[in-house]
Amino acid sequence: MPHEHYLCLRWSQRRYGAASLQTTGGQPLGVVYPGRWCRTPGPDFRDAVLVINDEICHGDVEVHNCASAWRGHGHHLQSAYNRVVLQVVLEMDSGEDAYTEDGRRVPTVQLGPYPIDTGYLPPPTCPEAAAQWDVPSLAACVERLGQDRVLGRAARLEAEMALQPPDQVLYEALCEALGYNRNPAPFRELARRLPLAVLEAAVCGRPAAERSTLLAALLLGQSGLLPSQRPIAGDRIEGSGPRSGYSYSSGAEQTWRTLSARWELEPLSWRAWRFAQVRPENWPTRRVAAAAWIVGRHLERGLLETICAAVQAGPAALEKELVGGSEMPYWETHYDFGRPKRSSHLIGRARGGELAVNAAIPMAYAWGQRQDDAALCEAALSTLRWYPGRGENELTRYVRREVLQTAFPQTACRQQGLLHLYHRWCREKDCDECPISVGLD
Repeated sequence: MPHEHYLCLRWSQRRYGAASLQTTGGQPLGVVYPGRWCRTPGPDFRDAVLVINDEICHGDVEVHNCASAWRGHGHHLQSAYNRVVLQVVLEMDSGEDAYTEDGRRVPTVQLGPYPIDTGYLPPPTCPEAAAQWDVPSLAACVERLGQDRVLGRAARLEAEMALQPPDQVLYEALCEALGYNRNPAPFRELARRLPLAVLEAAVCGRPAAERSTLLAALLLGQSGLLPSQRPIAGDRIEGSGPRSGYSYSSGAEQTWRTLSARWELEPLSWRAWRFAQVRPENWPTRRVAAAAWIVGRHLERGLLETICAAVQAGPAALEKELVGGSEMPYWETHYDFGRPKRSSHLIGRARGGELAVNAAIPMAYAWGQRQDDAALCEAALSTLRWYPGRGENELTRYVRREVLQTAFPQTACRQQGLLHLYHRWCREKDCDECPISVGLD
C-alpha cells in the first residue's frame, strides 16, 4: 500500500482515478478547491471548497489509506478535526461511519486504484496572473492589501470605543493578539471578565518591581490556569532546586485568593484554553504572563498613551515597547508551572510584530481618527509600512510560494497583505475578483 503522502499528492493534483466522484453514501461530489495541503498536525488539507449533493461545503479534508484509520487515529475524540467535511481513503476496510468529536457525520470518498491519472486537472493559474506584474508593482499591490487589512481592524476598534474606554479597547486587542490563532476567544473573554480598570486598582500604590508579578497572579487565576485550578502533577510543581516552581506557584495562589475575594472574580475554566498543537513557547500560561508584563510596564503613563507615542516614534520604538519580559524571570525560563525551559524573552521580536500589526498600530490609527489627529494616523501608516517582517507563518508561506511564486522583501505590512489575499480571495476561490487577476482600482 502506498504511503499516505502519495494519496495526498493525488488529492491535491486531482488525480482521482474516476471521471466523476461520489461519496460512499452515494452522494455526488464535486471539488472546487481540494484545499491547502498542510504538513502540520491536524487535518491534511485546510479550507477546501466542495460540492456534496449539490450543496457547497467549506472546511477541511482528512486523507487516510484505510477508512478505519479515522477511529484508529482517534480523530473522533479530537476537536481539531471538527471542521473536516470529507474523508478521502484508498480502501474501505470498515463499514463504520466517521464522526467528529462534536457528533457530526463526515462523508467519505474512496479514490480509484493507484496510480491512475484519469480526471487530472491542471493546477490553478494564480502564478500566471502574478507573472503579468513586475515585482515592484506586485509588492506595492500586496502592501496596499496589507494596509486595507489593518485599516479594517482599526475601524472595528474605533467602533468599540463608542462602547467602552479606549484603554480597555486596546487592552482587549492586545490580549486577543496574544492568543494567536489557537486561543483568541478565551483571551478576549479574560480581558472582559478582568478589565483593565480592575488591574490598575489592584496594584495601585504597589512598588513598580512588584506589579507584573501581582498582575500575573491575578490574570493566571482569572484564566483558571493556576495549579490548584486544573489537573497538574504535584511533583511537577514542587520539583527541586533554586528554579523550582513551588515557591512561585504558592505565592501566585495566595495572591489570587486575596485579590479574587476582594473583587469577587469568577475565573474561566482551564478547559477553555488550548495547549494541544501549540508550541510550548506560546502556551497560554506564558501568553497570560506576557499580558501581565505589558500592562504592568505601562501603568505609569497609561497603556494607550504609551503605545500611541511609540507608534509615532517609529518601528524601533514600538518594538521596544512590545518585546521583552526580563521583569518576569520565572516565565522567561518556564513554559508552565514546573516546566523549565531555556531562557528567552517572554515576548520575542516575531511575537512583538504580531502585537504591533494586530493591536498597537490599528489602535493608534483608530484613536487618531477619533481625535481628528491626522498626524497620528499618518504616523501609524508609516510605522506599518516600515515595520520589519518577523518570520512567516503557514499561510503567508503558502501564498508567496504557491500563489504568487514571486520573491520580494517582506515587511509586516506585506505579510498582512498576503494574509488578506488568502482569507478574502484564495480561501473563498473568488478568483474572478482577486486583485492579482484584475488589478487594484
